[in-house]
Amino acid sequence: MIIQIRDEDGTLHTTTRGKLNTCVGHMKRKYGPIKVNDECVDQMVNAGHLRVAERWGGIIDMPITTGGNTNSGAQRDRKQSAGA
Repeated sequence: MIIQIRDEDGTLHTTTRGKLNTCVGHMKRKYGPIKVNDECVDQMVNAGHLRVAERWGGIIDMPITTGGNTNSGAQRDRKQSAGA
């Protein structure tokens, strides 16, 4: 149980209502919507996109296969710990 809580202004709250309002206000500020400039978001989304695509182009085009080496270390460790 929370006995007391201090808000962002430094005010100490001991009542149920004060503690609840402090927690709700904190959560609203922490998880509430953030005002952004749409043009800046577009710039961030597109920044470096072409450079990454060029650098990873060959890897992105490689087929996905079911290979044997991705989990082989974990499987070997499991077999050894089981006594195999």
